[in-house]
Amino acid sequence: MIFLLLICMTVGQSDAAAKPAPTGTVNLQGPTDLDGKVLFASSDKVRFHCLIFLGTECPVSNGYSPEYKRLYQEYGAKGVALVGIHPDPDVDGDRARQHAKEYQLPFPIALDREQKLARSAGVQVTPEVAVLDPKGKVVWIGRIDDAWMPNGKKRTTVTQRDLRIALDALLGGKTPPPAAARPFGCPLPEVHSKP
Repeated sequence: MIFLLLICMTVGQSDAAAKPAPTGTVNLQGPTDLDGKVLFASSDKVRFHCLIFLGTECPVSNGYSPEYKRLYQEYGAKGVALVGIHPDPDVDGDRARQHAKEYQLPFPIALDREQKLARSAGVQVTPEVAVLDPKGKVVWIGRIDDAWMPNGKKRTTVTQRDLRIALDALLGGKTPPPAAARPFGCPLPEVHSKP
């Protein structure tokens, strides 16, 4: 666990500056969850898609599982569809299911083994969140909150809930402020080159 935390700390998150405004678009056609269901089904009830990029071996990502559940419960009823995304090329469906069960993740889970979704959204670490409008435009990207400082130390009390602030603004028809700082977490694993 200490080794993994050290890996997270090497991600270059010492720069606490906020990320620039998102500009990407995610192709909503095609991606499916672990059960083969269309991931981004169009619905009048879905106002935004919230992609949470997960790491099965990332202690920072796994430590957020209680907050993931709270977000799902609180914002799902407001039209925000949460989806867990595994950008690790070595994580298969069985491992993703096991991880979801172990951490009691209530939302659909999808694999992004070639990191197409991560690249489209501009995601670099786990956990990092991209919020999309119904057409797939990235309208916000950033950290969940300030539980982790850029130096890798965990705060005893969360003081800035970036994702909730962004979702509340979007649901209120306003432009969300950018995340107050870059997310701290584990770097995305390298995608294997095809032979």
